[in-house]
Amino acid sequence: MITQKSIFQILLSLIIFGFSLTHAQDQATEQNSLKPGAWALEFGISSLITLTSFQGTTISVQYQTSTTNAWRAGITINGTTQTGTGLQLPIPADTLTNTNSSNNSNSLENVLLKVQYLWYTNPENIIHFYTGIGPIIGYNHSLNDQQSIYRNGSVGNNTVNDQITNTSTNTWSAGASGVVGVEYFPARVFSLHAEYGNNLTYQQQKTETTTRSTNYYATTYATGYDFSGTTHGWTFNNGSVYFGLSVYF
Repeated sequence: MITQKSIFQILLSLIIFGFSLTHAQDQATEQNSLKPGAWALEFGISSLITLTSFQGTTISVQYQTSTTNAWRAGITINGTTQTGTGLQLPIPADTLTNTNSSNNSNSLENVLLKVQYLWYTNPENIIHFYTGIGPIIGYNHSLNDQQSIYRNGSVGNNTVNDQITNTSTNTWSAGASGVVGVEYFPARVFSLHAEYGNNLTYQQQKTETTTRSTNYYATTYATGYDFSGTTHGWTFNNGSVYFGLSVYF
């Protein structure tokens, strides 16, 4: 089992090993992997020296188009689903029939794509600066279904109310992100980097709700309503500092 301590020890060993390789190389030897056609997987480094997703993305990859330019893309995919039931009974149950039962289910899916084009300075060295900019596209869908059944009265004289509510929310977002950072190559095949980034996105959200109530007492009658609403606006992220590890191949 890989622990936080073992990850830190591995990372520290790689850095020390990279230092020794760097000092042993002469100027004619390649110092990094910033070469056309090189690929890299990128990981985030948390405060406890653990590897996490980079920039919040599920997977992040980089493709080097030249020694001074590269494309970087990250995609995030999430999804959850939950169901639940509930039942409330009276005390004593032999004289009253007041009960309240519920059923509910909800699901959430979202996908976010972030692409950045990077420019490097002094790419021939083991330490270099870079900047980047690119688009952000996101989509989020949530669905919530709730049913509540309420029975009220005495034995043989019941009033029943059955209410079902369905709510669907769709959110679209689009914008741009910019980064500036520094990257250090302890060894040719991997690098450590720190960067600061900002995001500017436009978001539009549409919500639709359907509610239906059916009452049973002597006669049956139904009521309900439909709701549809839209919100939209701009969001500016003040910026975050990311620490990462890139493995080139």
